[in-house]
Amino acid sequence: MRSPIRVLVLEGSLNSSLAVVRSLGKAGAHITVGDHHRIAPAFLSRYTKRRIFYPSPEENLKEFMIFLEAHLKKESYDLIFAMSDFTILPIAKCREKLASYNKFAISPMEQLMLVHDKADTIMPKSLVILRVYCCYVYRMPEKE
Repeated sequence: MRSPIRVLVLEGSLNSSLAVVRSLGKAGAHITVGDHHRIAPAFLSRYTKRRIFYPSPEENLKEFMIFLEAHLKKESYDLIFAMSDFTILPIAKCREKLASYNKFAISPMEQLMLVHDKADTIMPKSLVILRVYCCYVYRMPEKE
């Protein structure tokens, strides 16, 4: 019998994290949930096997990354889910270094930046700007 896959889900306070935990838990995964809050919805899931607490990536990114690297050196996971920009972007920046420890469900930084900047998403750099002339419609004054 194969052992269950080991998954780390970051930001357990997010509803999206809880959805990942439930879905993978139903499939039989061994799930560790991490967050910087002491109470997080995904911590309370029946599918969560372990909980880890880390420094807030929003308030102290450097300490978060030091913690994450140290944790990944000690613990082995088959897959790691970062659930928001607060963890996705810093992990993507250090992807090569951290990938030597585990696999991440995160695109490379270049691809992330294509969709992260909403201005680039809406207005691609290759778009040719066309001159548009304005047209005004004047109403004639009504006769008395």
